[in-house]
Amino acid sequence: MSESLPIKRFTRQEREDYLERFDASGLSAMRFAREHGLKYATLLYWLKARRAAAKPQSFVELSVDERRESAGPIEIFLGGGISLRVCSASIAAALLKELGAPC
Repeated sequence: MSESLPIKRFTRQEREDYLERFDASGLSAMRFAREHGLKYATLLYWLKARRAAAKPQSFVELSVDERRESAGPIEIFLGGGISLRVCSASIAAALLKELGAPC
């Protein structure tokens, strides 16, 4: 009969540290786990949990009052370092109308 190894418990900070090192390593999950003494299934579980926690935000409907001119540009942050800047409310309204038009 084989003896089982004790279960290693990781703190949240330890998990985050391992995931940061994994991201920076460029290694496959299997190789990273082996080189760092982790169970492969544990690393996969952490990665899956992180992806589930980082689900994209749901769709948000925007509307602009075409009659109201802004004092400055309107900037819309799209995420991933991308933003859209327009110079007036009427241009923003026209853009939003076009984006909502069927293809």
